[in-house]
Amino acid sequence: MASVIIKPFAGPLLWNVEKAGDAAQGAVLWGIKQFATAGTGARIATLTGIYADRASRAYAGGGPLLMGGKGIAGGNANLRVVGGVSIAVSAAVIVAASINAHRLQSSAAPTAQSWTCVGCQKDVTTSSEEAAVNKLTCPHCGHGNDPN
Repeated sequence: MASVIIKPFAGPLLWNVEKAGDAAQGAVLWGIKQFATAGTGARIATLTGIYADRASRAYAGGGPLLMGGKGIAGGNANLRVVGGVSIAVSAAVIVAASINAHRLQSSAAPTAQSWTCVGCQKDVTTSSEEAAVNKLTCPHCGHGNDPN
């Protein structure tokens, strides 16, 4: 059942969930580059190229290996966790939205009402849409009726 609910939304939305993980990693690295200090004491914002990237990743890992941190490898691992969490959250939001949309569609489905015509005493079934606009007439004799 879940695949039936999610399938119409899966293509355009779930394919882009991985990009949310990449964006989260990029945002964390950007923040580190703007506000953090490298193991050398220099602000990472003043560094360029590979030096800025490596210093940012080492900072994400708790600092350089020589200063007791987990270094670039630890930073990469932490960034993968950030990406994975954002992917999980994005996927959960998309699934919840698609289930909610399915519930809204199924709750809007018309339901039938059965009643007995006062004029001809036959059983009549009308949809809730007809009842909503007060078109409760017997198809046999044309007599108006109130199902209540």
